[in-house]
Amino acid sequence: AKKDYNDKNFEKALSEIQEYLDTQNEKIDEALFVQGQILEADSEVKNIKSAIDSYNSLIKNYPASTFWQEANRRKIYLNRYYVNIY
Repeated sequence: AKKDYNDKNFEKALSEIQEYLDTQNEKIDEALFVQGQILEADSEVKNIKSAIDSYNSLIKNYPASTFWQEANRRKIYLNRYYVNIY
């Protein structure tokens, strides 16, 4: 999924990451972070609310994750510039 994300093949990357999350039990925090990145990318699968949900799931369920700080930063940014617009 990361390779497809880097290659800008976002639909395939999203499909792969969702399949991974449905079938695996390891590195879920990293998978949620990648899913958030895919969903906030400027692409046909862009979904800011779902990206925030992915980051929130990581933040809530994996507080010791090495991805926690960046996920929290992305969540705050997305909320500020896409959701809580005044």
